[in-house]
Parts: sequence; structure tokens; C-alpha cells
Amino acid sequence: METKILTSKALSQILFMPSTSEPDRGSVEAACKSGIFIGNSSIYSLPVFLDPDGLLNPHMLIVGMTGSGKTFLMKSLIMRLSVIREDAIVLLDFSGEYRDILADYAVSPGDFQRRTPGAHGISYIDFSKMGERTKVIESSAILSSCLALMHRRTTSACASRMFIVLDEAWKLLKSEKGLETIVREGRKYGVGLILASQLVADADAQVLSNIATLFLFRTQDRKSLERVAKNYGISDKCISSALELPQGSCIIVQVFKSNSRSVFTVKQVIGLAPCKAIMVKKGNSMGIEVDLNRLEAVATSLCKDAAGDIVQQARGQGSITLAELIRQLIIHGAPAGQVLREMRTLGFDDASLSDAFSIARCEVGDAHGSR
Repeated sequence: METKILTSKALSQILFMPSTSEPDRGSVEAACKSGIFIGNSSIYSLPVFLDPDGLLNPHMLIVGMTGSGKTFLMKSLIMRLSVIREDAIVLLDFSGEYRDILADYAVSPGDFQRRTPGAHGISYIDFSKMGERTKVIESSAILSSCLALMHRRTTSACASRMFIVLDEAWKLLKSEKGLETIVREGRKYGVGLILASQLVADADAQVLSNIATLFLFRTQDRKSLERVAKNYGISDKCISSALELPQGSCIIVQVFKSNSRSVFTVKQVIGLAPCKAIMVKKGNSMGIEVDLNRLEAVATSLCKDAAGDIVQQARGQGSITLAELIRQLIIHGAPAGQVLREMRTLGFDDASLSDAFSIARCEVGDAHGSR
């Protein structure tokens, strides 16, 4: 037998070498003590926690195309920061997307300015029924109130944070100087910004350079990726995968108090308010929480006429097995290959899909399953 010697160069061409790093064991253990769960890393499936206490500052920017998963993450962050960490939340909603889960916390702009938000709880301000100009005027007034409140907070109040959450942040990022003040000074007062927008370019250099956590969902804007790489001192290669990320997956860039940086991919953001999510079970118990809107969008793309009935059935039961979901889709004419691809985008692994397809095929017959 001939013995072959592999050089390191030859070996590197054979082995799979991940282009993005994974969170190290120490950071995972530290973050899980007081952090909130986001999802699992893409390569080794390590649990990923967001812990504002260990970061350079509490500010976050969420960037990605429409439908990439930004709002899903925002809703999860809002509920978990409020319930688990007992942080105060002030949410400015321009489109009404959060009304379904936060209507009980709604306050008018006038009421918000007349009272001081408590140390805990959610203040939800819905601007969706206002004209565009009024939205900007009223939201600017709210930010001014938040700025004044921030400067009244003492260092002892910093033990419990206040997060100002702004979706469609592009409406204010270019014109509202109060945001820049909050992003510069918020850390010492225990105030954080959570901003979401479609483009990194919506945030100017001063804002971006003071944000310690970036969630980067799928984007086709290469200039945004180049700007992220330059701002956070990481290689273009580390974030180039954002061009092809599936729905719900994101790259997380974090800057810690030690000034060290981490860059890795979460394969599926997990968690949402129960009233807007449904548990799709892999087997008898374990599964993945799926946003009902996402589930309906997937079902509609596969079998438009029956999507509503499938989702309504799942909603009524509160959960559905993966095998039953696949069976329903195939019965209503969805090709098995397309069902497989869409189930992967929801975050299911191939082993679970293989088991579920086997069960579904037995129940509906090979005629449907082989389409």
C-alpha cells in the first residue's frame, strides 16, 4: 500500500473550515447566567445568549431585508427583556406590527409625556394611524421625553435598564439628533437603543460606531456589508454569508467590555410571545416555535388555497407535529422537494425532516409523497 503524506495546504482543501467563529465555552457560560436565549450557532449548535451586562454598551442594531426575520427577533427581545430581565421598554411603532402582542400596554403620545415610565414594564406607542409628517413630529417629541428621562436617572437606577425600541429606524436616524445623544451617553444612565432598519447605511457613522451588538439578517446590499466589516474591524469574508442567509438566520457581531469581538451565525432565531407563535413538534415534545405569520407565508407559497385552513387548524390546537404539517401540505398538492426546502428555512434539521417525511409518506401514500 502506498503511503501518502498530506501537506497542511492539501489538508485545508479537504477539511471543512468555518469562515465564521463560534462562541467560546466561557462566553456561553457567562452569558447564560443573566442573558436571554437567542438561538443556536450554525456550526456546532451552541446556545447563544444576549447579555447586555457583558457588552461595551447595551445598544443594538438589527439590519436585514423585508421578510428576513427582523420583526420576529424584535418581538422576542421586547418580551424577554421585559419579562426575564425586568427591563423597562419604550416601543415606538410606526406600522402597527406590534399591536397584536402589545395592545394591552398601549399609551398615547400625550399620556406618555405626562407620566414617567416605571422602572419596569412596557410603554407601547402606536403611530400607525397618523400621517407620515405627524409620525415624525410625535416620535421626536417622545424621544425628547426619553432623553430628559435618561438624564434624570441616577447611577443606582442603572441596575434596571430602559430600552428604547425603534422599528423602521430610517424614519428618524437621519434627522433626529436625540438618537445620537442617547447612543453616546445612554450606557452610563442604563439606557439602551434597539434600532431596526433595512440598510446599515441608514445609521450614520457616529451611531454605528457606538453600537455594541449588530444582528445582520439577509441583505443584498454589499456596501452595507463592507461598512460593517470596516466599522467592527472584521474581514469581508466573515460577513459575506449574509447575502445568502435563510429567513430567520442572522450573523451576530458583538463588542465586549474587554474590547474583544465575536462574530458568528445563529441558524434560527428562536422564541416569541406565545400568542403569536406556534410549537411545531419534531416528535412527542421537542420542537421549534414558529411565528404564525411565517408559517402562513410558507404554507401559502406551497399550497395557496389550503394555507389558511392548515394554519387555522394549527392555531386552534396550539401546536402541530412536523409530520402532520408535512402531511397536510403534501395532501393539498405541495411537491415534496419544495416542502423539504421550506421546512429547512424554518430551522428543522435533516434528521428530524427525514423521520417526519417517513411518517407523512406512510399516511398519504407514495403517490403524493413522490411528487
